[in-house]
Amino acid sequence: MKKICAVGHIALDFIITVQDFAKQDGTPEYADSFHKEYGGFAANIGVISNKLGLRAGIAGGLGSDLYGKIYLRYLKEQGVDISNIKVVDDSTAKAILIFNEHDKKERAYFYEGAGAVVPDLNRKWLKEYDILHLCAKDSYTNLSFSKDFKGTVSFDPGAALANTDKTELRDIIKRTDILFARKRELKKIFKILALGEDLKKLHKLGPKIIIITMGKKGAEIHEANKSFRIPALAIKKVYVSGAGDGFRAGFLAAFSKGYEVEEAGKIGSVVASFVLLEQGAQTSIPTWDEVLDKYEELKKKNLI
Repeated sequence: MKKICAVGHIALDFIITVQDFAKQDGTPEYADSFHKEYGGFAANIGVISNKLGLRAGIAGGLGSDLYGKIYLRYLKEQGVDISNIKVVDDSTAKAILIFNEHDKKERAYFYEGAGAVVPDLNRKWLKEYDILHLCAKDSYTNLSFSKDFKGTVSFDPGAALANTDKTELRDIIKRTDILFARKRELKKIFKILALGEDLKKLHKLGPKIIIITMGKKGAEIHEANKSFRIPALAIKKVYVSGAGDGFRAGFLAAFSKGYEVEEAGKIGSVVASFVLLEQGAQTSIPTWDEVLDKYEELKKKNLI
């Protein structure tokens, strides 16, 4: 069984839906719903991957507050390796996601707290893992982990692009095998590295596989000599929060199990479709058998 370690935030998601955002005059608006869910990029990847049959671990920081203790116990119950989570005297990271149902807009706020903690720098334990998924906010953490790792390096730069320079980003990209990026993030990478939006130059720099996620438009997967378009599945959804991490975890699980790149992308899309069914990134996670059953069903209907 392959092992994956996700490096980055472990956070609680506070998901609030409103008809209208509060006005600047101080008049409050009433919320239609309020949910507290488990989240954070690294925790999402770890928990979903674990449910899909990989042996998953998480490297990140949790607070010693009640939220941190509850989250740590939950991760342990899920079977995730928590031995490289550092608990510190701080508050557990929190994401506040406010969705405006009337205008279909959202506002997001993030309190980093203990999430800013850099895990233990003694990286001998990394040798136990086959895949390293980097999604930390600071480039120092991403780069230092990638330098010590000998297996497959997967990099999601979304949290780090605002806190990196050209040299750091180039060094991380050089050590990356699989690059996941939203379209706007890829444009920023091209700009920082002065690559002129040339995928071939980005491939030559490091990544063998470049995956561009585009929400409801699906994803594009680019290898050196071929590309694939992966459709998003048009099914009932609640909120998109966590769907991207579902896709990433699904792709990495399938890829690590020996599936070809295009098929791994389609399986990632299936996993994302399950995550979309409920609020919270870790609320509606399928088993590997459920994913394969749905995938085969969709293939027979020519929907994927």
